[in-house]
Amino acid sequence: MDVTAVRHPAVAPEPPVDGEPGSAPEPTRGHPPWVVPVIVGVIVRLLHWAVISPNWVPRSDARQYVDLARSLAAGRGFVASFPGEALHPTAFRPPLYPFLLSLPMRLSGPDALWPGRLLAVGIGAALIVVTVAYARRIAGDRAGLVAGLVVAVTPSLIANDTVTMTESLGLLLMMGVLLSVLEDRFVLAGTLSGLLMLTRPNAYLVVLVVVVVAVRSAGWRRAAAAFGVSVAVVAPWALRNAVEVGTPKLVTSDGFTLAAMYGPPAIESGGFIDPTVSTWYRDHGVWELQDDQAAWSDRLTGLAVDGIREHPASILRRAASGAATMLEVPGFQAFEAEYVDGRDPRFRDATLFTFPLLVLAGTAGVVLRIRDRRTWPALAVVAGFVALSLVTVSVPRLRGPFDLLMAIGVGYLAAWWKNRDRAGTASVGSGRAPASALAPADHEQGRGS
Repeated sequence: MDVTAVRHPAVAPEPPVDGEPGSAPEPTRGHPPWVVPVIVGVIVRLLHWAVISPNWVPRSDARQYVDLARSLAAGRGFVASFPGEALHPTAFRPPLYPFLLSLPMRLSGPDALWPGRLLAVGIGAALIVVTVAYARRIAGDRAGLVAGLVVAVTPSLIANDTVTMTESLGLLLMMGVLLSVLEDRFVLAGTLSGLLMLTRPNAYLVVLVVVVVAVRSAGWRRAAAAFGVSVAVVAPWALRNAVEVGTPKLVTSDGFTLAAMYGPPAIESGGFIDPTVSTWYRDHGVWELQDDQAAWSDRLTGLAVDGIREHPASILRRAASGAATMLEVPGFQAFEAEYVDGRDPRFRDATLFTFPLLVLAGTAGVVLRIRDRRTWPALAVVAGFVALSLVTVSVPRLRGPFDLLMAIGVGYLAAWWKNRDRAGTASVGSGRAPASALAPADHEQGRGS
């Protein structure tokens, strides 16, 4: 029998799966898919500002960023008195966010806080746009829409987007890097990676991810170009620090952070001990170095390294307690840090139940998409940020990269559920199982006997 003459009933092809090769974007029906998430996100952030934190005052980190921006707006340059008393050129904080914050201050005056808070809301809105574009590129329109909506209403991200801190800008640049890598735009990815290092100095891991992906997908030349661009972006700041501060390091705060976690007083107490407050550092001559920021940072780094060398298990203890703090496990909540960071405890307590739901749904979506290699750079970048936070400072506001990945994971989950329902409807309507299930049988029948 000639099997080539056998006619099979015409069957409509299965609809393509969103985000897979051969799929096409769904109609936007008059507006881009990010419009609704951005509107929701802006409204929610403005409500948080007006209702939850109308009288917010910058403290600690936020205060330092505001003071640096005021100095820049006044034409005094990138100077501060911390950690000493006299005003001096500083590299304790990365420069990009203070420079951005100084722009509206030039128009509104140095005392108004609303321009900085409005800038934070705008950065949060831009983050929603880029997140929608990224998730949509990976898994289709439904994934982008849902991921954007989740970012718009996630309490921890809302809180970050109404204060003068670097977290929102860091997340925006991180997502810009990931979207650029996804689109094979490695020079742009290198540029954004450099800007990210001028916002979050520990982002050198992001540069490594960009280079590795570029080597694997585009070759050494484009990888070298991406790396070269990132170096070129940070080089002027490193040169300025070498001349004015005495070190080419991007920041001089690493020594402070390490000593606060692994210096002798911190090892003894098991807590965070501020080296500018603890009298142990005064008694051991560290305070005397505060006018030389580079020497002061190096001395603190040396003390922390000595503490780790003598007590290596302290890293594991810090990681365990850091994970509990970051996940806001009862008994490990950083109430003082939350207050300093401008987070309202009532808002946090009322919305804390959403976090485990976000983690469950987000993890499910990420796992469903784990075989898609396009998602791996994001996993590597977020894992790097989380790992560094766990062994250093792990307060909830620094959990942003993880929360953002979980929001994207919820988008993946929504796309999977939609495709599952669509595939089921198509198979029922056609009276057959999905084509993937029939493919082996069809193949065998075509070979004949």
